[in-house]
Amino acid sequence: MFLLRLLLKNAFRHKLRTLLTMVGLVVAISAFGLLRTIVDAWYAGVKASSSARLVVRSATSLVVPLPLYPDSLQGLLYWQPFRGLADVPFRIYSGHIDAHAAVFEVLLQFGWAALIIGSGYALMAYAKSRVVVQGG
Repeated sequence: MFLLRLLLKNAFRHKLRTLLTMVGLVVAISAFGLLRTIVDAWYAGVKASSSARLVVRSATSLVVPLPLYPDSLQGLLYWQPFRGLADVPFRIYSGHIDAHAAVFEVLLQFGWAALIIGSGYALMAYAKSRVVVQGG
């Protein structure tokens, strides 16, 4: 009983804070309900469809294998740092890159990682040298 009385006393002490908290709760619950409805509607078509249907996806993935690009772009794309995230591991796993070339590919990715991390440290050191602390 003491906790309820304390809660009500403090809730009405700051009326604006109480109102904003209530509005925030209403918005959060409404947003959750709306998003849940959208997700359920999104999957309703899948649940209602036949399990024997054929799913066809053509060039809709986020990762397109490097050999599928035109030859004029492959030379440039070969040296990209983010190629090692999906293209190289998949091609090593599928056997398109042999063991000796895989070592070079892994070392190339380590080189890119060292370059990106080193650049980050250099930029951070430059930024720290430009910081001016005033007071305390």
